[in-house]
Amino acid sequence: MNVKPSAASFFQSGIILLTLSLVTSMTLSGQTSIDFTNPATSTFGTNAQYSNNGTMMMWAGDANGDGQILYLGGTESDIGVLSLAVFTNGNNTAFESDFPLSSVYHAGDLNLDGQVDYLSGTDGDIGLISLAVFLNPLNAQFESDFPVLEQIPTN
Repeated sequence: MNVKPSAASFFQSGIILLTLSLVTSMTLSGQTSIDFTNPATSTFGTNAQYSNNGTMMMWAGDANGDGQILYLGGTESDIGVLSLAVFTNGNNTAFESDFPLSSVYHAGDLNLDGQVDYLSGTDGDIGLISLAVFLNPLNAQFESDFPVLEQIPTN
């Protein structure tokens, strides 16, 4: 990401649909190139990103856009977005859990493959939610209702 700021010093944020946003932990100045995939780019918070074979990644799975990824948790669960999309689709007359919604834009399409997959293992959309929750280093007890929180400074 190349930035040409108008202020003398600034923080740079990374905001991508359906992920938890992140922000640099230190102020930047001047025209700067920022690579959030580089492990040397420091971000605000604790485990605001995760490493995938040495490449830093954003946590995906914030289907309802509330700034957290939640596997179980009632109406706040991100899985609810996927299940509603699948089970309330007019073409899913048999209410099948493996009914694929394809060629649609929907907040439940967390891996951005053009489909909403409710039951399809770790490669599907629901898998991204479970991986974010259960593999988060802060969830040492592997709790299913552990919220993975967006870590953006408030001021």
